[in-house]
Amino acid sequence: MGSSIGVSSLTRRRLGKQMTAGAVMPPALSALPALAGLAACAPGGGGPASGGEAPPRPSTVQGTVQLAHRQDTLTREVYGAIADEFRQKYPSIQVEAVDVGGNYDTPLYALFAAGTPPDVFWLRITNFASYLSQKLLLNIEPYARRDAKAAQLDDFFPGILDQGRVRGGLYGLPADGGGPVLFYNVGLFERSGLQTPGALDDARKWTVDAFADAGKKLTKRSGGATEQWGAYDALIHLSIWLAWVWTWGGDFLNKEGTAIALDQPAAVAALQWQQDAITRQGYVPTSDELTQLKEREPNDRRTMFRNNRVAMVSDWTTAIGAGRFRESEQQGLRWDATLLPAGQSGQFSVSFFHELAVAAGSKAPEAAWQVQSFFSGPNPTLRKALAGASQPFRKSAASAPEFVRTLPPAMGKAMAKLGDRSRPYPLVVQDGEMQKVLGEEIGLLRDGKKPAREAAQAIKQRVDPLLQTRL
Repeated sequence: MGSSIGVSSLTRRRLGKQMTAGAVMPPALSALPALAGLAACAPGGGGPASGGEAPPRPSTVQGTVQLAHRQDTLTREVYGAIADEFRQKYPSIQVEAVDVGGNYDTPLYALFAAGTPPDVFWLRITNFASYLSQKLLLNIEPYARRDAKAAQLDDFFPGILDQGRVRGGLYGLPADGGGPVLFYNVGLFERSGLQTPGALDDARKWTVDAFADAGKKLTKRSGGATEQWGAYDALIHLSIWLAWVWTWGGDFLNKEGTAIALDQPAAVAALQWQQDAITRQGYVPTSDELTQLKEREPNDRRTMFRNNRVAMVSDWTTAIGAGRFRESEQQGLRWDATLLPAGQSGQFSVSFFHELAVAAGSKAPEAAWQVQSFFSGPNPTLRKALAGASQPFRKSAASAPEFVRTLPPAMGKAMAKLGDRSRPYPLVVQDGEMQKVLGEEIGLLRDGKKPAREAAQAIKQRVDPLLQTRL
C-alpha cells in the first residue's frame, strides 16, 4: 500500500479562502463564462483548436506537479501506491497531492475559478466536455505523439482512448471507470436447465433473442405474484442503455454531435424493445412491482441480484465492488458476467471512463505529462484493475493472467473483447441538464406512459437546444 501523499497548507489556504469568499458554483455541467477569460490567457491554454508540436524531450524532467483525485479510501490507497512507484522512477519530479475536499467536483471547480488549479487532476467524464469547451484542458496530443512508444499508446483499447479525443486533439487519458456488461446468476440458470450467457457467447449464440428467451424462462410467479424476474432493465443511465441502442444500429447523437438521433427508426426500435420487456413480456419488474417489493425488502437492482430476485442485470463492470458481489459469494451467490447480447449491428459496450487531465495553465506541462502518462500506464492500470478500482483500459492489463484469474471464467474471457467493442460515451457540454431530461423521459418510457417514439421525440425536442453549446 502506498503512503499517503501530503496536502500542502498553501493549497488548503487557497481553497479555504475561495470557499469562504462567496458561494461556489456547481460542477461545470453547463457553460462556464467566468473561466473563459482565465483559460484564454493561461500559458499553454489548450482548446480544440490548439495543437502544434511538443518541445523536444529534455534529458531530465524536473519540477513540482500538483495532483488531485477523489479521496475515497480505495482511490486514495491505489493512487498513493502508484505515486510511490512514480517517485522511484522519476525522483526529480515532486508529486504534491491536492485534497480538494467536499464532494470533489465543486471544490475542484473552485480552484479553477480562483486561478489555482492542480496541474494534473481526475475529471468526471460527465464534466469533461464542459471543461474542454472553456479551454481549461491541455492538448496533450503533441506529447503523446512524441512519446507514443514510451507511453505505449497502442496498448490502449482505441474506443476507450478516443474518449479523450476531440477534433484531432487529445485532452485526457483514462483514469478509472468501466462500461456495461451483463451480470448473471449462474445458480438460477443451472436450476432452470438453461445455458448461461457466457456459454452462449462462446458459441456465438448470445443474442437479444436469446436474452429475451432466457428472461422469460427465468421469471417465476406464484399466487399471482412474481417471485423471481429474468432480468432488470437497462434503462438506468445513458452509459448503459446506449450500448443496446448501438446493438440495433441506432445512436444517441448525429455524427456532428449537434442533434439527438434517438428519434431515428433503429434507436426507437431499441427503446421500444426495452419497454416491451417490462410492460408486455413481463420478465423485467415494473415500477409498481418494485414499489410493492420495497415494502418487504430492498429493491435496487444489485440487492435484487444478490438476493436471487433477478437473474440478469446490465451494469457497469465496477458493480463487482460497488454491488458487493464478491462478498455475497460467502452467502452462496454464484455469479458471472459477459458482454451484452449481440443484435443486428453487433455487440457493444460504452466507454464510461473518467479522465486524467492536465490543466491548460500548468506551469510544468512536461512534468505534468510524465505524471499523467505514468498514472495511466500499463502497471498502474493493472494495479487499478486488481484493486477493483477500474475496468482495465489497456490490452495488456485486460489479458494479464494475474487479473483474469481473479474473475469468474466467463468474465475473464470477456474483458479483452469488452475493451475492443467499447465506443466513447457522447460528450455533451450541458450533460447535467441533459441527464435531467433523460431521467424524466426515460422514466415515462419505463413506466409505459409514453411509447418509445414519443419519448425519443420529446428527448430530441428538449435536448437539441442544449447541444447548441458546443465543444
